Amino acid sequence: MIDYKNSGILGYMTDEDLDWLHQTVLTLPNDAIIVELGSFQGRSTVAMGAACVGTHRHLYCIDKWEGVFPGASGENIDAAAAFDVFQTNIEHSDLEKFITPIKGTTQDIVGSFSMVIDLLFIDASHFFQDVLDDIVAWTPKVKLGGIISGHDWDRGHCEVNEAVIQVFGQQMVARQKNKRFAHHIWDLVKDQNYVE
Repeated sequence: MIDYKNSGILGYMTDEDLDWLHQTVLTLPNDAIIVELGSFQGRSTVAMGAACVGTHRHLYCIDKWEGVFPGASGENIDAAAAFDVFQTNIEHSDLEKFITPIKGTTQDIVGSFSMVIDLLFIDASHFFQDVLDDIVAWTPKVKLGGIISGHDWDRGHCEVNEAVIQVFGQQMVARQKNKRFAHHIWDLVKDQNYVE
């Protein structure tokens, strides 16, 4: 079994976040399609990928892997190097057969992505318009009964919260307050009430 919480992979996910991702993927159909928007060095990717082992589930990771990102310790990390680290982390975790990285912006890739998604996890840009654009562009690709989710639901990322609320309404605020354990992931099941 892959110890995704102690992988040593740099990232911003708490153990609770990683557990939510892993457990959620375990509930998906054996042949589920999972899409992660924003993968950085693969911390969350490995948590989800570990739940694909022994199944036909597949995870598509979409990221530009460009620019410079702040590291967890305050240092700057070159994103081009982050892609090499991402690939090394996936290989080290022995998950290559379950994970396909796709380099590009989320908005550039969405038009050519033709598969129906069981789980969408949004964790790319944290700016209001970018999050809004990702939700609006990618949610139609999620099947009815599929899960739409994202990271950084908390007071430190107000623009993420605002974009999620704009699309899904105030009921998302109540839903987040009623969660049984502490993590920073927002989620809902796509149903007939979602109007594309």
